[in-house]
Amino acid sequence: MSKSNPKTIASDSPFCEADATMDRIKDRLTSPEAMRMTLSEIERLVGTEGHELLRELVQAHVDLRAAQEQAVEVVGADGVARTQVRKSSTHRRDAARRGHGDAEPVPGRGDRGAGAARRGAGAAC
Repeated sequence: MSKSNPKTIASDSPFCEADATMDRIKDRLTSPEAMRMTLSEIERLVGTEGHELLRELVQAHVDLRAAQEQAVEVVGADGVARTQVRKSSTHRRDAARRGHGDAEPVPGRGDRGAGAARRGAGAAC
């Protein structure tokens, strides 16, 4: 499983997943199928897809912040330096994407590319 870094995404934009989602929303709204939908159905579509778009925008921002984090020296109350760095985990991010509990994406962790591929938006990123 690969990790992506906002600085190394192929398009050089940490917002490429959100851009792809926005393009997908616009394509759906201009499709012949959408022209046959009721306004209630369109509102539901935009609500669902728009929520995903907002989540991707916030996640890209959090990833940018994580990429700018500086390592700091941590010394416990016992005077011992804490040098261990927690390894990345996709558990919380995957749980958040599936809507389980109050899990939220972990800044700078996980596999953005795989999630985008599952949503069909990862090809451009």
